[in-house]
Amino acid sequence: MQDKIYKDEMESTCLPLVFPPALKSYLSLSIISDIAMANSGNKNWIMQNFIQLCKYNDSEKIEFFPCQTFIYQNMSTITSEELNETILDINKIDFVNDIIQWINRGKYVVVYLDESKISGMRLYKKTPFLHPQFIFGYNNKLKIFKVMNFSKDTDNINIINVPYNELETNFYSKDTYSLFFKSNVSQDLINKGYRIILLSYTPNKHTYIDTGLNIEVIKEQIKQYVYALDSSKYTQSFTGIVKAVWGVDVYNYIIDIFKRQKTNIDLRIPVLLYEHKFYMRYRLELFDKNIANEYTEIVKLAETLKLSCIKYTYSQKESMLNGIINILKQMMDTEKKVLLKLFTGEND
Repeated sequence: MQDKIYKDEMESTCLPLVFPPALKSYLSLSIISDIAMANSGNKNWIMQNFIQLCKYNDSEKIEFFPCQTFIYQNMSTITSEELNETILDINKIDFVNDIIQWINRGKYVVVYLDESKISGMRLYKKTPFLHPQFIFGYNNKLKIFKVMNFSKDTDNINIINVPYNELETNFYSKDTYSLFFKSNVSQDLINKGYRIILLSYTPNKHTYIDTGLNIEVIKEQIKQYVYALDSSKYTQSFTGIVKAVWGVDVYNYIIDIFKRQKTNIDLRIPVLLYEHKFYMRYRLELFDKNIANEYTEIVKLAETLKLSCIKYTYSQKESMLNGIINILKQMMDTEKKVLLKLFTGEND
């Protein structure tokens, strides 16, 4: 589980970044986990947070809880500041110079732009869509920003060099501005006019706050996952009560989603599942190496699932879809059996 800090070959000014990122299913997960890992030198953020899964009642996305929904709020070691038109008029933003100054002050920048008009990005020349652009560096000589996002060429997360003027023009564009007022825009963006989030790593200096790895907290979250408990009951003051399907119960909904999507499977789901199982196996080593070794089978199944889903997007064979559903059922049954041993003492 060795991680590489990104080194720029063009002598750009860059904030610390692990690349490739440990989590690749959703860009927001990549951003936060990457900032935490690059600055702390460990995977504690992933080990302690990326545990409970859920499917919100009004969405077909499978997400982890609670951080993905509340990803850009202050955390114990990451400070978040948001700018939008309800806070500061867009004309008060000096886009290029402000981003350079923010980076110089140790602030990573997330800015929502119309990705259909940014060359090199996955959504380039597709339907106009507001998507975050994660800017962690710049090069004044070449007049480019260093952006981590999904690449048009590879469909994977990559480092993309984008000219200053391309992002600046997009930011001030009336077309981009209008997207914030569309009826189908997410609640995080609606009516904001623009959205910039500044993220900075702030090591804990309070002696009464422990931000280290806490195996009791990890075990409690694993329990909530395997018993499909409503985790929002434990975080109500922060998250409210969330209407969702929880933990291992999401498998049945993934099966239902795949059956209905058929020709258009959301590949983020198998990638998320693989990442979830990959790190769950390492967590289990903190408690019982025998259980961790048994869990290796689930990791292998998750990898097979991911590869099968990718192949299915090309073949569209019903027999392959049936195979994918069988893998999901096997994963669910096996994972329940293995994780429950952590609480029943069956391995003692």
